[in-house]
Amino acid sequence: MLNIRAADLARATLVYLAIPVVVFLAGWLRPVPGLASIVILLAGLVRVFQWWEHDAIDTLRVHRVRLAIGLLPVIAALAVCGAGGVGPQTWDWLKHDALFHDLVSLTWPIVYDVEDELVALVYGLGWYLPAALFGKMGGWDIGYFALFAWTAIGIVLLYGWLIVLTGGAAIAASLVFVFFSGWDAVAAVLHHPDRLPALLDTYDLEFAWLTAWAYPSHLSMLVHAPQHAMGAWLGGCLLLDAYRRVDAHGPVVLVLGLSTLWSPFSTVALLPFACLLAYRAYAERVANRRAAPGAIAGITIGLVALGYYLARTVPYKLPDRYYPPVENRDWGAFFLYPLERWPGEYLLPWLEFIGIELVAVCLLVVSCYRRAARRDPRAPWVVVAMVWLCVLPAAHYGLFNDLSMRGSTVALLVIALAACAMLLDPAAGRVRRTLLALALLIGALNPLNMIRLDVDTMMERRAVWFPRAYETVPGLFPFQAEASRYWNLTDQYLGSADAIFFRWLAAPTRPFVVGSSGERRADDP
Repeated sequence: MLNIRAADLARATLVYLAIPVVVFLAGWLRPVPGLASIVILLAGLVRVFQWWEHDAIDTLRVHRVRLAIGLLPVIAALAVCGAGGVGPQTWDWLKHDALFHDLVSLTWPIVYDVEDELVALVYGLGWYLPAALFGKMGGWDIGYFALFAWTAIGIVLLYGWLIVLTGGAAIAASLVFVFFSGWDAVAAVLHHPDRLPALLDTYDLEFAWLTAWAYPSHLSMLVHAPQHAMGAWLGGCLLLDAYRRVDAHGPVVLVLGLSTLWSPFSTVALLPFACLLAYRAYAERVANRRAAPGAIAGITIGLVALGYYLARTVPYKLPDRYYPPVENRDWGAFFLYPLERWPGEYLLPWLEFIGIELVAVCLLVVSCYRRAARRDPRAPWVVVAMVWLCVLPAAHYGLFNDLSMRGSTVALLVIALAACAMLLDPAAGRVRRTLLALALLIGALNPLNMIRLDVDTMMERRAVWFPRAYETVPGLFPFQAEASRYWNLTDQYLGSADAIFFRWLAAPTRPFVVGSSGERRADDP
């Protein structure tokens, strides 16, 4: 038997979330504000660690064999994730590698001189930075493999949380998490029956909808956008653990603050559940001064992140070659469907999307809860998750509506955990649990197909690891020059170096001169 202590897991998770933030503060800020921010963050972490000591500490005893079996789906997911070249990579890794190339090779903070226009790298860097630091110290190959190691540590922490939050269901929780997905295969059959064989040979089942919405599977988030998923998953587990306890203040504000430098989309995904915790604290008139240092640290990090991201609101102008055709430039602009679209344009597709993606699993989860007559303290989380997933598509932002795809991460995790709990609860009824299992299996067709494609590729190439040499990876601007023929990717990564953050808070740096082809000029060291 192996003991898993929730308090120790929570401390390790907070350290994992905080490490890249410390790297950012040390590498991007001037010495005085950087050191002050790091001291405030460390003081908040220490105080939050003490908070767990004061609260009830849960210890689960899990059989080692069950733990090992439950680890197998997690290992399978890591084997196809693409991080560090482990497993075949999706096209998103062209962007990840280009960004990672510049983080390893250029001086922090990164500022580009593009024909006398100064622009800075402005993006959620939390997932990249620890491995990039290893790359700076030991070279590209070490840094690139460190990206896989860093991802693997995060997934192992998440696996521990799956066990804790399901009461020790190591095998079931692992299987449900790795293979949890909406009914994208049903959408593909309904909308593209003639293209179904072609869709099954790609990762595009999730984009089979005729709308601009997609709720990705957990596996899809890992292989496409771990930079958005890791912070949201682990932060969500910390908040869900806090909700189980009498004193729910704990790490809430700190987790939100840390998430901002991982990814703003992670913060959006966490926000409704942080609000639920805040409402419960208000309703129960819970006051806790011990939470103040953690809250101050979270607010400090959040303000630094806000200043950093506001650099994207300051206008700048790059040469036309970095922009897509005019008809594609506003593709990812923010808008609200009810305000800017006629109901006839979106309402029925919206209802169809929600119905196929969510209704079957969610209704079965609710039915199991009612049959079991459970008074689960986490039941409000399930309600909030379902409501959030229904209203989130009202907003559009990003090339493929990234706001909807990435902002749903924590809510989808909550639904998966609830489904796992109901599958294992005999009081929920055999028929209901069987139907829920069937609904989950239909959703699992998409992740299973993704793994099938990756296994075929690995068998064909007789390899599991596909490392990329430094010379074959373009930097951000050469990649942007090529990709901008199709998509407005430039705005995802850049902000003006004339913003307040870079003029007053950021450490001095020498801009890297970008040549007319997107490459650095030969005379630039």
